[in-house]
Amino acid sequence: MKHRHFWVILILTAIVWFVVAMSEHDDYSIDVPVQWEGVDTSRFIVTQADTVLPLVVTSNCFNAIDRYLAVRDRQFVIHVSGDTVVKVGKALFEEVNRQLGFAGTHGISSTKEELRFATKERRSKAYVPQLRNVDFIFADQVGLSGEPTITPDTIWLYGDSASLQRIDEVYTAPAAVANIADSGFFMLALEPVWKKYSDLRPSADSVRIFIPAGRYVETTISVPVEFTSGISGIIKPDVLNTDRDYGTPRRQHSNGSNHQVRLYPDHVNVTLWVSVNDYQHISETQLQAVVNYDPTSSLTELPVYITRFPAHSRIKSVSPTTISFVIIQ
Repeated sequence: MKHRHFWVILILTAIVWFVVAMSEHDDYSIDVPVQWEGVDTSRFIVTQADTVLPLVVTSNCFNAIDRYLAVRDRQFVIHVSGDTVVKVGKALFEEVNRQLGFAGTHGISSTKEELRFATKERRSKAYVPQLRNVDFIFADQVGLSGEPTITPDTIWLYGDSASLQRIDEVYTAPAAVANIADSGFFMLALEPVWKKYSDLRPSADSVRIFIPAGRYVETTISVPVEFTSGISGIIKPDVLNTDRDYGTPRRQHSNGSNHQVRLYPDHVNVTLWVSVNDYQHISETQLQAVVNYDPTSSLTELPVYITRFPAHSRIKSVSPTTISFVIIQ
């Protein structure tokens, strides 16, 4: 029984001694990882950056262990906009307390007098991002009602001048924007042409595009057909008018040769989807229908091509799709 009391007293004494020893204030060294933020590393090369802030913390051992565990998986963040020298002193220690929770310590000092961050600006070249390889798929009776706009309107590439000279343009990567029912913004990735060169960095790897969309209505316009050919003596006339009953042309065109052309029919009906705002302003002068004659071909009918039509409209159909013709010498 006496031996049991002895061991209990010994253990309690050891515990008390341990608590007293751990509660005494002492200096403990803690290395705090430093992370610098705010600098565009695509534009600047980091040439110097202090990554550790060595601290001497005056505290009891319990708090020192807690502080050590607190910074083991965390970093002290310093926000900068360029080359910076941060003085290690009271203001910095207060920020360390705020970010990492060093409250309860009885003093903080450091063996380091300052933290340095230095950069060097890369070479740069500006590009206007091109809209390419993108399919815009509109909902029924909806279409483009203006010019798309891209933000930002300038993409900068940073890197070695020799690499920059090898990049001629920056453009969007293949994509499809489906079921557009109203005006809106869409994000499009850029084709990463800069990845061909390890030293190049872009100011942005995507762009934001605004697509103006509006309700479309249907309209049909009769358009005169123009004739083009590689035969000497037959040139595309400015106007080729023939009687609508497909009889003798009222006016025949040539370039001084004896060749004359009759088209059957001489007009085609082009059905368009146009925005409500543009509906009243559409006329045949805004469209061009062309047939092209190949003298080496045996075709007796020529396909009709619509080579010009109003901006922000969609062609629904062309009737007829082929034209008969006669060349008279």
